Amino acid sequence: EKDSIIKVLVENGISYEIITYQNFISTSYLKQDSGLNILCNVSGLSKSLIFKSINSIYNNDNIIFSHSFAKEYYPLDIDIERYLNDCNSSEFSYELLETITSDLVKGESGPYKIEKMLSSNTDDSKKRVLIAFASSKYERLFTLIDEREYEIIELITPIPQNPRTKLARIAAEIVSKRFNHVVINEFDTNSLQDILTYLYQKFYEYYVVNNYNIEIALTGSKRQTIICSFLSSILKISNCWYINPSSWDTERFSKGMKETTYFKINPAE
Repeated sequence: EKDSIIKVLVENGISYEIITYQNFISTSYLKQDSGLNILCNVSGLSKSLIFKSINSIYNNDNIIFSHSFAKEYYPLDIDIERYLNDCNSSEFSYELLETITSDLVKGESGPYKIEKMLSSNTDDSKKRVLIAFASSKYERLFTLIDEREYEIIELITPIPQNPRTKLARIAAEIVSKRFNHVVINEFDTNSLQDILTYLYQKFYEYYVVNNYNIEIALTGSKRQTIICSFLSSILKISNCWYINPSSWDTERFSKGMKETTYFKINPAE
C-alpha cells in the first residue's frame, strides 16, 4: 500500500517525506501557523497519532480529513455471531464475556497500557465524569474503568445492527451493571455531527454548570477520535486517555477498502 501511494505522489509531481513513528511522536512536524493546505488521512493511523496530529494543527482552517472504510474489521462479524448465538445476552457478565470470546481473533492482544494524551492543569479534588465509546474491542474500555474511578460514566454506543455493534452494546450494558451512574447513549457511529453536538452539550452540562472534571477515552472509531481530539484542543478537558494493546496482528487488523469520505471541522464555528 505504501508503494502505491508513493507511486501516485511521484506521478503527480508531489514532494513527500516519510516520517517514522518514533520521530513523529517526538517532534511537532505540523505547526499551527504553517499556512499549509493539509489533507490528513487517518485510515492507517493509530488513535494516539490521530490525537497528536490534530493537536498540532487544530487551528488550521485549511485541513481536510479523509477516512477509508475497510471491507472487513476484526473481530469479524461471522466469528462474533458464532459466539453470541450460544448465550443469552441478558445473562452476560464481564467474566462470561471474557470466557466466550477468549479465542476470538481481534487483531490485537493485551495486557493493555493506559496512556495519558493530554496535560491539563485541573483540580483533582473535583468530581470526575468519563465520556467513552463502547466497541467490539471492549477490553480497552474495561481496562480504563477498572483502574480509574468516576462519579459518572457517559457511554456512546453504536446502534446494534450487526454482530460487531451488538457486542459493543453488550459491553456497554455490562459496564452499566458493574458501576453506578452509567448513562448509555446510542448513536449512528458515522454521524459525526450528532456526536460533536452531544459532546458540546455534555461539556456545558458537566463542566460549565456542575463544575466536573471531564475525561475522554479514545475507545471508539478513528472518526470519533478525530472529534474527541478536536474538542480536547479547544475545550477544558482534564484528561484524554488512549489504551494501548501490547501487540497488533497486522495480518488481522482490517481487510480491503471500501469508500473514502472527506470532511472538515471549522474551529471558528
